[in-house]
Amino acid sequence: MAGGMYENYKDNLKSEEYIKFNLEVIKNIKEFLKGFIFWNISYNKNARWEFIEIMYRIVKETGLKFLELIVWDKGHALPINSKEGLTRQYEDILLVGDEQSISNDLELYFLGRNNRKAYFNKKNQRGITNYWRIGTNKTQLTNHLACFPVALPKRGIELMTDREDIVIDCFGGSGSTLIACEQLKRKCYIIELDPKYCEVIINRFEKFTNQKAIKLNGQ
Repeated sequence: MAGGMYENYKDNLKSEEYIKFNLEVIKNIKEFLKGFIFWNISYNKNARWEFIEIMYRIVKETGLKFLELIVWDKGHALPINSKEGLTRQYEDILLVGDEQSISNDLELYFLGRNNRKAYFNKKNQRGITNYWRIGTNKTQLTNHLACFPVALPKRGIELMTDREDIVIDCFGGSGSTLIACEQLKRKCYIIELDPKYCEVIINRFEKFTNQKAIKLNGQ
């Protein structure tokens, strides 16, 4: 998350606020979760090291089981905007799940003779790797310059869900998760706090599906 992204919300939480915010969101999701969470750990304007504590506390305090830490290689480095940090070419994605879903859906198997282990999804016959090279070149929108490429949520959705499953994205942004779900025939529940980006999501959905969105007021 970067400062200045929103017109109606200041995305500049201080360290403890940012950590608490992440944990509260995860705990709220857990109340309804039957499956897995891919949690993209990023910086905000005032926070740089906090993602380390966030990952640790998600695993230690939420009751969700750690499955993997995925490296998302974006294929190019972001511009340096701080004297305190290095140029970033990758982001971390924490993968956790509830015990029942892990027991039902996944199988832990051994790789060769060196005692290495990996998870395998029994339902869709897919292995789960911890390195994803998904470029962001030419994927950004003019009205949302920090959007995920659709290929990113699509990778996770394909790994952990089946057709008609429900996928939730509580940070809707530009709607990349919604578009991925449309492509893969999943049901998507998406939330976004900024009205400006809600309109971005709606317009993107309408353009992709050639359907007219229906709002709560019936319009």
